[in-house]
Amino acid sequence: MTIFQGGLSAHHGIKIAQLKLQKNNLMQEQLKLTAELSQKNSISQIISDQDLAQFHSIGETIIITTNNNEVASR
Repeated sequence: MTIFQGGLSAHHGIKIAQLKLQKNNLMQEQLKLTAELSQKNSISQIISDQDLAQFHSIGETIIITTNNNEVASR
């Protein structure tokens, strides 16, 4: 059995490396999701900043509440 500094076996060393890789992957996923959310929030802010927003979309209905509490649907 290989002993690492601090008395850890090779198995523990591999497990630690796997956990560090998982943590790195999760952090990358979190950054990606944060960027997507930020982009969506920016789009929402642009729409809500307009008094009357008009939006076109193919295959789905988008409902926008304007600053005057009117609802626009297309």
